[in-house]
Amino acid sequence: MKMNRVYGYNISTSGDVVAMGITVPLQRNYVLVCQKCNNEIIRERMCKVVKHPEKFHCNCGGRLVLQ
Repeated sequence: MKMNRVYGYNISTSGDVVAMGITVPLQRNYVLVCQKCNNEIIRERMCKVVKHPEKFHCNCGGRLVLQ
């Protein structure tokens, strides 16, 4: 873009929260834990995996438990 080159701006069509310097705390409303590898999966909203964790599994193949 010409404006970026000429004036040294960083104008883009999409932005990243980290690139803009905004710190948004991650809400830990729902935490699912794998029984095999103890990996934590964090969800902010109610979703299928939070409603029925018994139907899903971790990447390692372990079962998920809602804490």
